Amino acid sequence: MPDITITSLTAAGGAQQITLAVAVSDGNVLPYLQLAAVEIWAASVNDRASAAKAGEGRRGS
Repeated sequence: MPDITITSLTAAGGAQQITLAVAVSDGNVLPYLQLAAVEIWAASVNDRASAAKAGEGRRGS
């Protein structure tokens, strides 16, 4: 089964914002298994339990 892989992640700063661009390769995955969205989580330490969802981007938007 092919993997869904993030191939690049870039960030651009602006006035009170950071815009992220994510490039994804989902190979030969069946359409209903393709990535629909990417979630961004933020925390002051490397601990998912203390993280808060900072945003979500839908594919193609």
